[in-house]
Amino acid sequence: MERRLRGGERERREMNEKEYRELDVFIASNVFGMHDFCTSHISGELIALKSGDKRPRSGNTSNHHLVPTYTTNASDAMAVLKKCAEKYWAGIQLIKNEKGWHVKTLFIGHEASSETLELTICKFAKNLFKK
Repeated sequence: MERRLRGGERERREMNEKEYRELDVFIASNVFGMHDFCTSHISGELIALKSGDKRPRSGNTSNHHLVPTYTTNASDAMAVLKKCAEKYWAGIQLIKNEKGWHVKTLFIGHEASSETLELTICKFAKNLFKK
């Protein structure tokens, strides 16, 4: 599967859209502490609910927000990297090579690789935060 980037470039997808969103939900839940999710019946977007709510309130967004696209959005991925650095303060190394990106911790062996930095950070966070 390919995704069109700015300027007409194409990126080969390592995962399908569902797998990307499943990783986004894992990050939202395990890294940022969001736990209640549903799909908007209007837009089809995945949303996170405030604790205790079972569905979004009609016409009111005070009890929910869209689950960020950590796996594809640079600013969302940087928030994930910040959480990783806060959890593992001894050192995280980002490496760019001919195949893409590699992220690893110094000394304890958590690591991940991918074609994009955003996806690499999320895979790394999944390794670091898995229970």
